[in-house]
Formats: sequence, C-alpha cells, structure tokens
Amino acid sequence: MRTGRSVSVNLQEEIKNEIRNQFVKMGFLSDTNKDKSVCLALSGGVDSTLLGLVLHHMGLKVNAITYYREGYESKDLDQSKTTCQIMGWKLHLVKLPKKDDPIEIFFEMIRKYGCERKTEVEILYPMTRVFKKAKNLKFNKIVVGHNSTPDSRKNSVEIKNDSQRYWKKFVEQKSNLSFASSRMYAVGMREFGVRNVAPMLGKTFNEIFLRRNLKIEDLNKPY
Repeated sequence: MRTGRSVSVNLQEEIKNEIRNQFVKMGFLSDTNKDKSVCLALSGGVDSTLLGLVLHHMGLKVNAITYYREGYESKDLDQSKTTCQIMGWKLHLVKLPKKDDPIEIFFEMIRKYGCERKTEVEILYPMTRVFKKAKNLKFNKIVVGHNSTPDSRKNSVEIKNDSQRYWKKFVEQKSNLSFASSRMYAVGMREFGVRNVAPMLGKTFNEIFLRRNLKIEDLNKPY
C-alpha cells in the first residue's frame, strides 16, 4: 500500500471490478431488467455514492432513495441532492415525520426486531421506510453500501492488532454481518419482498482486502 501510486490504482480497479461483477450476478444487466433501472439507497456518503457511480458507468439508470427527518437540517440529504443533480439520477425522498415519537420508535424496534443498541434502531427505523418506498416504486432489489470496515471501537482495535485475522473472518463468512445489516436483509425480504444487494459484504470483495492486508490507515486513503 505504500509502494506508490500504481498499487492504489490497482486496488481501485479491483474494487470497481468486483462491485461490477456482483451487479452482473444480481441480473441488473439481464434482459429481464428491460429499462435498466436500479434502486440505490443513497446516504450521500462515500460507499453508497461509489456503488451509484459503478451502476451509472455500467449504463444503468440509478433511482436513488434518500431519507431525512422532517424539520431537521441534513448534510447527507444536501449531498444526495447535489450528487443526483450532477449525475442525472432520479431522487426519491422518504420523510421521517417529526411527529413520530422517538421513544415509541425505540420500543417498537426492540419489540419487533430485537434491537439491542441505539445504532441498530437508527439504521432499521429509516430503512423500513426506504424498503416500503422501493416496493412502491416496483423494485424487488435495493443496493446498499454496507461494508466490512470497522464500525466500532472493538473492530478498530481488532484490525489494528491483527488485520489478517480481521479480514479472514469476513472472507470465511464468520460473523461478517453486523446485527443491523443481517436484520435489514431479513426485514427487507420478509416484510417488503425487497432484497438488499451489498457488494462490499461479499466474500470475494473482502478477499481483496485480506490479500493486501489492509490496515486502518490504508482504508482512510482516498482511493
């Protein structure tokens, strides 16, 4: 990773090619997808934007869904709007009503889905609304930017101490999904008939990182 520009370019190409391969496997380029439309959960962040760019350069029509909380400013929403305007993507907004009581939402998520952490509620609550929107738009798949990079202090310490062990866990598909990611997949399919497509959680994708033994500092570089 520190031997020069050519290595980072090769890594970039590997990442893009594997994401593209996953989209092909999902049938996005098949004859059954006649109008070449694809649904993307766009947060405005790097991961979901990257997925959208790969879809775009495959010649697919990106239909982005972004959620926001009514009455609150959102930099993510602003970035999603800007990205869609620049790229010519169709943007669909999901409003989380201001009148929704956070306490009631927390208890609903705990009772209904077994959420144990605040972050799990924060992901599942809006995504159930996003799934509903995707279904209303006649999509049975939605692309999400979930990935296997460290999302907690525990995981950050683990990859710092033994990055090979960290990536091997994902390649071997052992505990490779966070609670929220795995629950999202189950909820999307069971309640809405919408499948989560997450290329960055795939075994082959994480083999790229294992082979290169990527450290935290490598992941934070703008490849």
